[in-house]
Amino acid sequence: MNQLVGFLQHFYHSALRKSKHEWEIILYCVGTAALFWILNAMGKVYHHTLSIPIEYQYPAQRFVPLESLPASLDVQVEGRGWDLTRAIWAWEKESIIVNFDKPLETQYLIPSRWLKRAQEILPEVKVESVYSDTIFCRFDRIETKLVGLYVDLQDIQLKPGFRISSPIRLTPKFLEFKGAATLIRNLPQSLPVKIDARKINDSFDQNVALDFSEEYPKNQLLTYDRDMINVQFSVRPSLEEEMDVPLLVENNDVYPTLILKEKKVAVTFLVSDSEKTSLRPADFKVVADMATFNPADSTVEVRLVSKPVAVSDVKVAIQKTRAYVR
Repeated sequence: MNQLVGFLQHFYHSALRKSKHEWEIILYCVGTAALFWILNAMGKVYHHTLSIPIEYQYPAQRFVPLESLPASLDVQVEGRGWDLTRAIWAWEKESIIVNFDKPLETQYLIPSRWLKRAQEILPEVKVESVYSDTIFCRFDRIETKLVGLYVDLQDIQLKPGFRISSPIRLTPKFLEFKGAATLIRNLPQSLPVKIDARKINDSFDQNVALDFSEEYPKNQLLTYDRDMINVQFSVRPSLEEEMDVPLLVENNDVYPTLILKEKKVAVTFLVSDSEKTSLRPADFKVVADMATFNPADSTVEVRLVSKPVAVSDVKVAIQKTRAYVR
């Protein structure tokens, strides 16, 4: 280590004592030696790997490859340094053209058969072999499908005391998917639109982004024709009301000797102040289904069958009622 440090120190002090003319001579000698070394190296024969672009031609409006095809062909070449340099730095390198006359019937390609074409593209060097393996191909027809759109009411979060007072309007109502037939045919008839809004207390009229990336990400195999749709609906303030409604009997012939303990049942619901005056108990249909009678505890299940359009969030006070023998 000490010897290396000593040499560097000696070289440094020696360099300081040299004149500008001496440095010009030194640099000229070094440059001449480098030039002869490069000329000698470029005249030697080398083996190198080159990539040739591949261009696939097929009816892209009718067919799509299910797997990506390699973009280039790797070949082993032999040539002098100058020739290899020209082949590597060619500004307009030709491509190997691959025609798919019958895409659905073509299952694989053998790159070794393109050796002659590779030699034509690289005349400066000798093409020795092809590195690329067999290329397996799978094509599918391109189809389209209209899929309906809807808004899941459970995704709409209204401010407490408000309710939706109009139909939900989507523009457009359908989304056109386009892509590989195997994927298109597995699409459902309708898809939900997610609304990212909280505590809505006014009429809603917004353009909503469509996001199906979790199940149907956009790619070469499957696309859809738009990213936004317009969603509109009206919102009104609602009051929580309670009403006693008749408890109707269903499937009474199953246990004709039984009678119910309750004749009426309380229901709670949300309704606007302007619409609550028009509501009547008979507008609700709540039934006790005798077919669900449980002899162990003498109970019958109670359920809501129908309700007025003007109300929402209807809750029946009981889920079961007792039945007795006449």
